[in-house]
Amino acid sequence: MKEHPPGMFPTSTAQQNYFNVYDSNAAALAKIDDPQLLNKIVSVYGHAKGLVDAMNFNYRRFEAANRLILTEGKGPDSQEVKNVIVELTGLRTGIENGLETLHRGVDELLAGIPKYLEELASNKNADQ
Repeated sequence: MKEHPPGMFPTSTAQQNYFNVYDSNAAALAKIDDPQLLNKIVSVYGHAKGLVDAMNFNYRRFEAANRLILTEGKGPDSQEVKNVIVELTGLRTGIENGLETLHRGVDELLAGIPKYLEELASNKNADQ
């Protein structure tokens, strides 16, 4: 990960639903008969959704810190700013860890899909 100053972690909000494909095809997941692949798909979705939610929450808290500092004139030594910085530091750590977890999960998922499709094709050919 790239080094950042402690505490503040500027992000933006996700204004659109990045999970339309998953949401609209959730029923199709029931047709996947590989429990490990199904578990990985749901796990990756959950991590991605959680990461977007964490980034949106981080943005709101980052804005609160800016408001305290810029609008209300609170200094970095004020308890309110210190509290938000501690919170933002925890959020930042969670987002960075979540991103690493998501990357590993996506790599595992992408490796599992071709295997599943090969097995599916093999079983289909064996049935004919």
